[in-house]
Amino acid sequence: MNPNALHLVNAFPEATFLLDSTGRVLAANRAARASVQMPRGPGTGDLTLEKVVQNDRPTVARAFALWSGASMPSRAQLKFLSPDGDVIERRCDGWRWMGPNGDFVVVRLVKEPMTSRLGELTRTIDRFNVESAAHARAERDLRQLIRDMNNQNSIRDLVISHVSHDLRTPLNAILGMSEFMMQQPFGELQPRYVEYLQDIRTSGEALLELVDRVLTLSADAGVSDEADSRRCDLALCINNCRRLIEPIAERRDIVLRLPEGKHLPTLLADRVLIKQVLTNLLGNAVKYLRPGDEVALDVLDPPEGGLCLQVSDNGPGIPKDKLARLLDTGERDPFVSEHGSGGIGLYLSGRAMESLGGSLQIESEEGAGTRVRLLLPPEIVDRSPPQSRPQAAAFD
Repeated sequence: MNPNALHLVNAFPEATFLLDSTGRVLAANRAARASVQMPRGPGTGDLTLEKVVQNDRPTVARAFALWSGASMPSRAQLKFLSPDGDVIERRCDGWRWMGPNGDFVVVRLVKEPMTSRLGELTRTIDRFNVESAAHARAERDLRQLIRDMNNQNSIRDLVISHVSHDLRTPLNAILGMSEFMMQQPFGELQPRYVEYLQDIRTSGEALLELVDRVLTLSADAGVSDEADSRRCDLALCINNCRRLIEPIAERRDIVLRLPEGKHLPTLLADRVLIKQVLTNLLGNAVKYLRPGDEVALDVLDPPEGGLCLQVSDNGPGIPKDKLARLLDTGERDPFVSEHGSGGIGLYLSGRAMESLGGSLQIESEEGAGTRVRLLLPPEIVDRSPPQSRPQAAAFD
């Protein structure tokens, strides 16, 4: 082999082959061996161009004839196997080189055309532009949604403020008048009338507390920051529920059994929320029971820890086809049409338990009563002795 020919091949930075006049591969530089898979190393005498490329024989023959007859580089497109086994198509420039010991054909594999790289870059930029436009639209829609929500919140807060204010005015009048009458300025009242006035005052204070809570929420003041509202003395809470529910139960001749004289824990929860849930459950039971039935509230210690407040009755029960959907916001109470209720008390009570990390469970059988369990997690139950607890509000 002519050393000059070998130097010629190795001088090319691109993958380059040196062929003889019959198409046999005489030499291949390092770039060629690194970029093209060759069945055998050059110089063995049986490696031809047809064995290196993946095209058919007529295509290889036409390319070789073109190169053999040209003293200037001529172009042809041929396919090769990469070292990884992938088929790659490369542009090949070939020409006849006349050396002192004979003629040779030099075949140079041109690097990947810049146009293909620019095309890939252009496609990448196009994809990026499409994604950026989508993100921009999503951000614009989100900003519009936030503006709409802020507008709705402003309207909501305005309505709540006006409604709450309109509720406070008659409530304050009721409370003031009941307190004035309890002082008996025009003569002594019968004890039962005094009890009725106390019930009116208690119910009015409870409703006024709820109205104040709505005003607080509409003003974006955090209820969780109120230290006294985050502790609920369960005994006081049940006693308040008794004062609200017992007069209704007596008028309907319903037996109301609530725990008395029992050491009850303090709940690290919103006292208004706990009282509202218990009032809903006891009020529902009293509302739907028949004269002579009874409803009971029991405070239980479940084996898994925490606390269980169970409201049970021996009333008509709930049909099975309605029980499964009872806690769904779209499913109203099965006795709505009969009692004229809004039917969302159980749903709201269930959501309230979820906000405390607990749950509400219902068991009922038609004709055999209903049992509702409020399961509270251990972390909100304070079983420390009463003297070591922080002081709770007297009216819960």
